[in-house]
Amino acid sequence: MAEIVIKGNSGGEYRFPEDIRQNRERTVDIADAGGLFRDGDIVYLEANVVWGKNNTASQRFVYRKTSNKRARYTISGTTLKNSLSYQGLINQYTKIAEPIRFLSLKVDNAGFYSRIHVKGGSSTYCDPENITVGEERILDLSKAGGKIQDGDVVFLEAFVAGGRNNTSTQGFVYKKSSIKRARYTISGTTGSNTLTYNGLSDFFTVVDTPVRFVELKNKGVFTSRIRVQGDSGTYVSESLLAGQELKVNLRAIKEIRNGEKFWVEVAVLGGDDAVGRHLFTCGDTSDDKVRYTISGTTKNNKLTYDGIFKVGGKEIAPTPHGQIREKIENWAHSHSGKSAWPGITVEQVRLGLNRLVFCQEYTNGYTAFTSNRPFPCSGVIQSADYPICGPVAVMFYLAKVNLNMLADVVMKLYDTGSLMGYTVPKRLRDASVNVAEKYPCGEAPEVNWMFQASLAQMETSLKIELVPRVIKMFTAATEMKHMIKFVFNPLSLTELSAWGTTTRAKKNLEAWISHMKNGGAIFWAMHATPLQNMSNGTHSGFAEGQLSDLHWVVVCGIKTRNDTVILDVHSWGQLMHLELPMKIFRQMSHTSILFRIGA
Repeated sequence: MAEIVIKGNSGGEYRFPEDIRQNRERTVDIADAGGLFRDGDIVYLEANVVWGKNNTASQRFVYRKTSNKRARYTISGTTLKNSLSYQGLINQYTKIAEPIRFLSLKVDNAGFYSRIHVKGGSSTYCDPENITVGEERILDLSKAGGKIQDGDVVFLEAFVAGGRNNTSTQGFVYKKSSIKRARYTISGTTGSNTLTYNGLSDFFTVVDTPVRFVELKNKGVFTSRIRVQGDSGTYVSESLLAGQELKVNLRAIKEIRNGEKFWVEVAVLGGDDAVGRHLFTCGDTSDDKVRYTISGTTKNNKLTYDGIFKVGGKEIAPTPHGQIREKIENWAHSHSGKSAWPGITVEQVRLGLNRLVFCQEYTNGYTAFTSNRPFPCSGVIQSADYPICGPVAVMFYLAKVNLNMLADVVMKLYDTGSLMGYTVPKRLRDASVNVAEKYPCGEAPEVNWMFQASLAQMETSLKIELVPRVIKMFTAATEMKHMIKFVFNPLSLTELSAWGTTTRAKKNLEAWISHMKNGGAIFWAMHATPLQNMSNGTHSGFAEGQLSDLHWVVVCGIKTRNDTVILDVHSWGQLMHLELPMKIFRQMSHTSILFRIGA
């Protein structure tokens, strides 16, 4: 019995953890030596014989991680009188000319479970998924966490639980653009297993008909996103909630080019991604769409290819939100990259506006009186560092009543630095960097900041900067009325500010209800403690002495039940539900502005 030891000129020494018994052969990959050897090191072999005389090879080799060569030795004789014979160099694996992107391993009639390890020129990727008897695992090498690079020569090592791993003798060139899959089967026992190469196959079925649209119906119980993969790049759509469907116009995105091959994947929030098995060609002038349906659960989902359909009639008629989304994509696609906000990119604005469209589409018609969706996000958010609740209220109501106008305003603001005729100071625009750090992740920070900070700057003499807690101001009623006039040009505008008695509060409440029934808007300045209690989960009650900073919210719905006031309001980026005794409602209320805009 002997032990393999690899030594190098830089002082590295690696002992292979498995002894070699009589008539057995073992192969050592020096790349697995834990970084003991560097590319270019001189290395040699030493055979340590148990209870006998060790033997050192006289050959020296230059170690290259990308090399395909294996130096072969045989040891023979007795423990005290043995001979180490050099058998020459051979190729460790046969290089397959056709590139691959996928590897698959099936555990067939074996007494163990396995996992896929992929060795490449850059590093080794160990897939964490166990493959049990009768199962097959397909691994997309582009999902190997960046450990496998385009152009690397890769080969598969089958991890065997409780036994000896088995390495393939085929080497493949990894190309992300390839549609090929290398297929393997492993069988046998832990101590004696066989890894069989079953050849290459196309992972995708090629569809010849050019298409311009990709449509997904989400029939699962999860949130998903469409991911369109092409040679030039990857396009990821906005989130698609359970029960919704979404269509992507390939002509309106920059990641997939006309004439390019692409396939569809679905990213499942909190679960396993699904990969479509068809390959399509993007056609800018095509009237066809490819349609998929995803169903099931996060960990057990199914992506179904529904086929190619002609686009026409009501089926393709874009929704108002879809038209806005397409306008945003066209604007971003043709943008020169130059703007009045040097710290903010076109892509950040595009993603932010799409997030706004998605949130407004989801919350359209929302009312907590009948819905069980808790606190849905509106996309119009407020950073804790910048409590400019007045501009937030204005922005939310504009998104609610005229999202198309808001998109136009934001795009022009980004291009020119002008907010509806007001020139935003260059100092503020130049300082707008790393805005996303001040807002919740993924919630359109740059778009919110540009609009809200510009509007706030117009209304105040304070120096608004990207410094935490600089903006510690409450928007006064006079300022709020001016902002409403500036943005909406209302047909009528009234302030109700007398809340000192229950009788007066009830009269104001009646005016609110009547105003909303006639299509009016209500901005309410209130003490925010009950909302804070609801958002942090402590309690929904309210007591005198807990009065916090005054805060503007948009009233989205109102009704009464006995002596209880029931309200839907927008605050801090969410649609929230309040049920308040009349006494508490009166104590909370500071003032309110009622206005009505034209059709």
